[in-house]
Amino acid sequence: MCQIKSELIQLMTGLLGSLALGPAGIKAALPSLVPILKTVLQIVAAWPVSSSSSYFFSILGQFFFPDKIEKPQSGPEGQWSWIVPDQLAPNTNYTPSYIIGHGMKPIMFPVGLWRLKYTSADQSQETEKDCPLVPHIVPIQMMQIGQISIVGVPAEFTTTAGRRLKAKLREILGQENARIVISNYSNAYSGYVTTAEEYAIQEYEGASTLYGPYTLDAYLQETGKLAYAIKTGTSSQFKSPLFEPPFDVPAVYKKP
Repeated sequence: MCQIKSELIQLMTGLLGSLALGPAGIKAALPSLVPILKTVLQIVAAWPVSSSSSYFFSILGQFFFPDKIEKPQSGPEGQWSWIVPDQLAPNTNYTPSYIIGHGMKPIMFPVGLWRLKYTSADQSQETEKDCPLVPHIVPIQMMQIGQISIVGVPAEFTTTAGRRLKAKLREILGQENARIVISNYSNAYSGYVTTAEEYAIQEYEGASTLYGPYTLDAYLQETGKLAYAIKTGTSSQFKSPLFEPPFDVPAVYKKP
Protein backbone atom coordinates (compact mmCIF):
# COMPACT_ATOMS: atom_id res chain seq x y z
CA MET A 1 0.00 0.00 0.00
CA CYS A 2 2.85 2.41 0.86
CA GLN A 3 4.46 1.66 -2.50
CA ILE A 4 1.20 2.43 -4.32
CA LYS A 5 0.82 5.71 -2.43
CA SER A 6 4.42 6.65 -3.20
CA GLU A 7 3.99 5.99 -6.93
CA LEU A 8 0.73 7.94 -6.97
CA ILE A 9 2.34 10.94 -5.28
CA GLN A 10 5.16 10.87 -7.84
CA LEU A 11 2.60 10.76 -10.65
CA MET A 12 0.65 13.69 -9.24
CA THR A 13 3.83 15.68 -8.72
CA GLY A 14 4.79 15.11 -12.35
CA LEU A 15 1.38 16.29 -13.57
CA LEU A 16 1.46 19.40 -11.41
CA GLY A 17 5.13 20.28 -11.82
CA SER A 18 5.47 20.70 -8.07
CA LEU A 19 4.64 18.84 -4.89
CA ALA A 20 0.96 18.10 -4.29
CA LEU A 21 0.38 19.62 -0.88
CA GLY A 22 -2.85 19.73 1.08
CA PRO A 23 -5.71 17.49 2.17
CA ALA A 24 -6.44 14.09 0.64
CA GLY A 25 -9.70 12.22 0.32
CA ILE A 26 -11.75 9.90 -1.85
CA LYS A 27 -15.49 9.45 -2.28
CA ALA A 28 -17.68 7.33 -4.53
CA ALA A 29 -21.37 6.82 -5.24
CA LEU A 30 -23.79 4.80 -7.35
CA PRO A 31 -26.50 7.27 -8.33
CA SER A 32 -29.50 6.23 -10.40
CA LEU A 33 -29.86 8.76 -13.18
CA VAL A 34 -33.52 7.95 -13.82
CA PRO A 35 -35.08 9.44 -10.66
CA ILE A 36 -32.50 12.21 -10.66
CA LEU A 37 -33.80 13.33 -14.02
CA LYS A 38 -37.36 12.99 -12.65
CA THR A 39 -38.46 10.79 -15.52
CA VAL A 40 -39.19 7.11 -15.99
CA LEU A 41 -36.68 5.12 -18.03
CA GLN A 42 -35.92 8.07 -20.29
CA ILE A 43 -32.97 6.41 -21.93
CA VAL A 44 -33.09 6.08 -25.68
CA ALA A 45 -30.87 5.64 -28.68
CA ALA A 46 -31.04 8.32 -31.34
CA TRP A 47 -32.26 8.06 -34.89
CA PRO A 48 -28.97 7.59 -36.78
CA VAL A 49 -28.09 8.76 -40.27
CA SER A 50 -24.56 8.91 -41.60
CA SER A 51 -24.00 11.87 -43.88
CA SER A 52 -21.66 9.85 -46.08
CA SER A 53 -23.63 6.61 -46.37
CA SER A 54 -27.09 7.36 -45.10
CA TYR A 55 -28.56 3.94 -45.68
CA PHE A 56 -26.36 2.23 -43.09
CA PHE A 57 -27.82 2.19 -39.60
CA SER A 58 -26.38 1.67 -36.16
CA ILE A 59 -27.83 2.05 -32.70
CA LEU A 60 -26.12 5.40 -32.13
CA GLY A 61 -25.26 7.96 -34.73
CA GLN A 62 -25.85 11.32 -36.28
CA PHE A 63 -28.95 13.05 -37.59
CA PHE A 64 -27.91 15.10 -40.60
CA PHE A 65 -30.21 16.69 -43.17
CA PRO A 66 -33.49 14.89 -42.34
CA ASP A 67 -35.16 16.26 -45.47
CA LYS A 68 -32.42 14.88 -47.73
CA ILE A 69 -32.16 11.26 -46.57
CA GLU A 70 -31.07 8.99 -49.38
CA LYS A 71 -32.71 5.62 -49.78
CA PRO A 72 -30.66 2.42 -50.28
CA GLN A 73 -29.56 1.43 -53.76
CA SER A 74 -32.25 -1.23 -53.66
CA GLY A 75 -35.19 -1.24 -51.32
CA PRO A 76 -38.65 0.18 -50.79
CA GLU A 77 -39.45 3.86 -51.01
CA GLY A 78 -40.58 5.44 -47.78
CA GLN A 79 -39.63 7.22 -44.61
CA TRP A 80 -36.88 5.28 -42.85
CA SER A 81 -37.59 7.26 -39.71
CA TRP A 82 -40.91 5.39 -39.56
CA ILE A 83 -39.78 1.98 -40.79
CA VAL A 84 -36.73 1.44 -38.58
CA PRO A 85 -38.38 2.15 -35.18
CA ASP A 86 -41.28 -0.13 -36.09
CA GLN A 87 -38.87 -2.96 -36.89
CA LEU A 88 -36.71 -2.53 -33.77
CA ALA A 89 -39.40 -1.76 -31.22
CA PRO A 90 -42.86 -2.62 -32.55
CA ASN A 91 -45.94 -1.73 -30.53
CA THR A 92 -44.02 0.64 -28.27
CA ASN A 93 -46.24 3.30 -26.76
CA TYR A 94 -44.31 6.37 -25.70
CA THR A 95 -45.87 8.52 -23.02
CA PRO A 96 -45.86 12.29 -23.54
CA SER A 97 -43.39 12.71 -20.67
CA TYR A 98 -41.06 10.15 -22.28
CA ILE A 99 -41.00 12.06 -25.56
CA ILE A 100 -40.71 15.48 -23.91
CA GLY A 101 -37.91 14.17 -21.69
CA HIS A 102 -35.71 13.57 -24.73
CA GLY A 103 -36.17 17.02 -26.18
CA MET A 104 -35.02 17.29 -29.79
CA LYS A 105 -34.04 13.62 -30.09
CA PRO A 106 -36.03 11.52 -32.60
CA ILE A 107 -36.63 8.20 -30.84
CA MET A 108 -35.44 5.22 -32.84
CA PHE A 109 -34.91 2.48 -30.29
CA PRO A 110 -36.00 2.84 -26.62
CA VAL A 111 -33.12 0.91 -25.05
CA GLY A 112 -34.12 2.13 -21.59
CA LEU A 113 -37.36 0.17 -21.81
CA TRP A 114 -35.72 -3.12 -22.78
CA ARG A 115 -34.26 -5.81 -20.52
CA LEU A 116 -31.74 -8.54 -21.13
CA LYS A 117 -32.94 -12.14 -21.21
CA TYR A 118 -31.01 -15.33 -20.79
CA THR A 119 -31.65 -19.04 -21.17
CA SER A 120 -30.67 -21.48 -18.44
CA ALA A 121 -27.84 -23.94 -19.05
CA ASP A 122 -30.23 -26.81 -19.71
CA GLN A 123 -32.11 -24.67 -22.25
CA SER A 124 -35.33 -25.23 -20.35
CA GLN A 125 -36.26 -21.72 -19.29
CA GLU A 126 -35.87 -18.19 -20.52
CA THR A 127 -35.81 -15.61 -17.76
CA GLU A 128 -36.04 -11.85 -17.90
CA LYS A 129 -33.67 -10.07 -15.55
CA ASP A 130 -33.82 -6.46 -14.41
CA CYS A 131 -30.77 -5.62 -16.48
CA PRO A 132 -31.21 -2.79 -19.00
CA LEU A 133 -29.40 -2.51 -22.30
CA VAL A 134 -27.73 0.62 -20.93
CA PRO A 135 -27.08 1.34 -17.25
CA HIS A 136 -29.61 3.19 -15.12
CA ILE A 137 -27.26 3.21 -12.13
CA VAL A 138 -23.78 4.56 -12.80
CA PRO A 139 -20.59 4.62 -10.70
CA ILE A 140 -18.89 7.95 -10.04
CA GLN A 141 -15.78 8.63 -7.97
CA MET A 142 -13.69 11.59 -6.89
CA MET A 143 -10.20 11.56 -5.39
CA GLN A 144 -8.34 14.57 -4.04
CA ILE A 145 -4.62 14.82 -3.33
CA GLY A 146 -3.70 18.35 -2.37
CA GLN A 147 -4.67 20.71 -5.16
CA ILE A 148 -5.27 17.86 -7.63
CA SER A 149 -8.68 16.21 -7.97
CA ILE A 150 -9.49 13.28 -10.24
CA VAL A 151 -13.13 12.65 -11.13
CA GLY A 152 -14.05 9.24 -12.54
CA VAL A 153 -17.15 9.22 -14.73
CA PRO A 154 -18.60 6.33 -16.77
CA ALA A 155 -19.13 8.39 -19.90
CA GLU A 156 -17.42 10.55 -22.51
CA PHE A 157 -17.74 14.25 -21.70
CA THR A 158 -17.45 16.77 -24.51
CA THR A 159 -14.91 19.56 -24.08
CA THR A 160 -17.49 22.14 -23.04
CA ALA A 161 -19.32 19.74 -20.73
CA GLY A 162 -15.99 18.92 -19.10
CA ARG A 163 -15.19 22.60 -18.59
CA ARG A 164 -18.52 23.15 -16.88
CA LEU A 165 -17.92 20.16 -14.63
CA LYS A 166 -14.48 21.48 -13.64
CA ALA A 167 -15.88 24.95 -12.96
CA LYS A 168 -18.61 23.50 -10.75
CA LEU A 169 -16.18 21.42 -8.71
CA ARG A 170 -13.76 24.33 -8.26
CA GLU A 171 -16.67 26.41 -6.97
CA ILE A 172 -17.67 23.75 -4.44
CA LEU A 173 -14.11 23.01 -3.33
CA GLY A 174 -13.40 26.71 -3.00
CA GLN A 175 -10.16 26.35 -4.97
CA GLU A 176 -10.00 28.57 -8.04
CA ASN A 177 -6.60 27.17 -9.01
CA ALA A 178 -7.46 23.52 -8.38
CA ARG A 179 -6.18 21.05 -10.98
CA ILE A 180 -9.16 18.87 -11.87
CA VAL A 181 -8.75 15.84 -14.11
CA ILE A 182 -11.79 14.13 -15.63
CA SER A 183 -11.25 10.41 -16.18
CA ASN A 184 -13.75 9.22 -18.78
CA TYR A 185 -14.82 5.57 -19.20
CA SER A 186 -14.31 4.82 -15.50
CA ASN A 187 -15.77 1.47 -14.36
CA ALA A 188 -18.69 1.56 -16.81
CA TYR A 189 -19.90 3.23 -19.99
CA SER A 190 -23.13 5.16 -20.56
CA GLY A 191 -22.53 7.09 -23.76
CA TYR A 192 -21.70 10.75 -24.20
CA VAL A 193 -22.42 13.69 -21.92
CA THR A 194 -23.07 16.97 -23.72
CA THR A 195 -24.28 20.41 -22.80
CA ALA A 196 -27.95 21.21 -23.40
CA GLU A 197 -26.89 23.35 -26.36
CA GLU A 198 -24.89 20.50 -27.93
CA TYR A 199 -27.74 18.10 -27.28
CA ALA A 200 -30.25 20.36 -29.03
CA ILE A 201 -28.53 20.17 -32.41
CA GLN A 202 -28.46 16.33 -32.27
CA GLU A 203 -25.17 15.70 -33.98
CA TYR A 204 -23.14 12.62 -33.04
CA GLU A 205 -22.35 13.57 -29.45
CA GLY A 206 -25.83 14.86 -28.68
CA ALA A 207 -27.46 11.86 -30.31
CA SER A 208 -25.21 9.60 -28.23
CA THR A 209 -26.27 11.26 -24.96
CA LEU A 210 -28.74 8.63 -23.82
CA TYR A 211 -30.45 10.24 -20.85
CA GLY A 212 -31.82 13.43 -22.35
CA PRO A 213 -30.76 17.09 -22.45
CA TYR A 214 -30.26 17.36 -18.68
CA THR A 215 -27.69 14.56 -18.37
CA LEU A 216 -24.89 17.01 -17.65
CA ASP A 217 -26.95 18.66 -14.91
CA ALA A 218 -27.39 15.28 -13.25
CA TYR A 219 -23.63 14.66 -13.28
CA LEU A 220 -22.95 18.18 -11.99
CA GLN A 221 -25.31 17.55 -9.11
CA GLU A 222 -23.98 14.12 -8.14
CA THR A 223 -20.27 14.84 -8.55
CA GLY A 224 -20.88 18.07 -6.67
CA LYS A 225 -22.10 15.99 -3.74
CA LEU A 226 -18.83 14.06 -3.77
CA ALA A 227 -16.81 17.27 -3.84
CA TYR A 228 -18.79 18.64 -0.90
CA ALA A 229 -18.32 15.37 1.02
CA ILE A 230 -14.55 15.53 0.47
CA LYS A 231 -14.38 19.19 1.47
CA THR A 232 -16.40 18.72 4.66
CA GLY A 233 -15.25 15.20 5.54
CA THR A 234 -18.81 13.88 5.51
CA SER A 235 -20.20 10.63 4.12
CA SER A 236 -21.24 10.22 0.49
CA GLN A 237 -23.63 7.40 1.50
CA PHE A 238 -21.88 4.94 -0.76
CA LYS A 239 -22.53 1.20 -0.66
CA SER A 240 -19.93 -1.02 -2.22
CA PRO A 241 -21.09 -2.54 -5.54
CA LEU A 242 -19.05 -5.63 -4.67
CA PHE A 243 -21.73 -6.57 -2.16
CA GLU A 244 -24.83 -4.90 -3.54
CA PRO A 245 -24.63 -4.77 -7.34
CA PRO A 246 -27.23 -2.54 -8.99
CA PHE A 247 -27.93 -5.32 -11.48
CA ASP A 248 -26.24 -8.43 -12.81
CA VAL A 249 -25.85 -9.99 -16.22
CA PRO A 250 -26.32 -13.76 -15.88
CA ALA A 251 -26.01 -14.48 -19.59
CA VAL A 252 -22.93 -16.35 -20.73
CA TYR A 253 -21.84 -15.62 -24.28
CA LYS A 254 -19.86 -18.18 -26.24
CA LYS A 255 -18.17 -17.76 -29.59
CA PRO A 256 -19.41 -20.20 -32.24
